[in-house]
Amino acid sequence: MRSNRRRHAATPDRTMDRRSFLRLGVAVAALGAIGAPAVASGAVQSMFTGEPVVDPSAAVGESLPEPLRYLFRCSSLDRPLRDFTRLDAVWAYTGYLRIASCQVEYIGDGPHELTLEEDAVVQVAEDLGEVVTDRTATYMTILAACTRIHPSVLDETLNGLGVPLVTAALALAPQAPQVKQFQAWLGIDPAEEPAP
Repeated sequence: MRSNRRRHAATPDRTMDRRSFLRLGVAVAALGAIGAPAVASGAVQSMFTGEPVVDPSAAVGESLPEPLRYLFRCSSLDRPLRDFTRLDAVWAYTGYLRIASCQVEYIGDGPHELTLEEDAVVQVAEDLGEVVTDRTATYMTILAACTRIHPSVLDETLNGLGVPLVTAALALAPQAPQVKQFQAWLGIDPAEEPAP
């Protein structure tokens, strides 16, 4: 059977078979369902059971602030830029294109334990063959990949990460600014992307 997927010369085969591609879609959908409760009648309800997950008598629009878990230390090619506490803040930074890389540190209370959503991201990599000896370190690597990789080292960095971790980064952050570069590297045609 002949494949129409793009292949990179002198690099290992990084195309994703249909089964893995569909697993990625399922993982993205599952992560969305876990992390995005539905709002109905002023109460936040579980996507799975429809039961309220917060007190319906709480004022609409009021939400508890999420505890800070990670610090993103971003730098340009020649100097530190700034620190962020949320991934989406890194993406929204007006100087985003000057970012060459970001280091991620855990700053949460107590020992670093993965949430269910974070563990599901690591599981995506593991299901694709990544040998995971330290789940928290693997998650931090995936999270850092979702920030920004400078274009001059993008191919080299993605080769170092490998297909399982790059795929997990797509599952974690399907809206990341560099998602098209990740998809191209994996040989994914965005037109074939499964609906979440």
